[in-house]
Amino acid sequence: MNPQGMENKLRGIVAEYFGVNVSDVTDEKSFVEDFGANIEDMYNIVLDIEAETEIEISDEELDSIRTVGDLIQLVMKKDDRE
Repeated sequence: MNPQGMENKLRGIVAEYFGVNVSDVTDEKSFVEDFGANIEDMYNIVLDIEAETEIEISDEELDSIRTVGDLIQLVMKKDDRE
């Protein structure tokens, strides 16, 4: 998948999960502060991403994700390696 397509897919997954408009899923948005996410939400989002992209995200990597931008960077980096 091309980078823009992957980024759009990730933003769509986050928007659908939190019930917000895709335009509200910007890089600087914090999962905890802006979307009210807890660890269970983050695990569920990662499961959705893994199912949609076949990219695996470890628990350690999950712990490093604070913003939408962090998530996109991580997935894009892993997509380049695979």
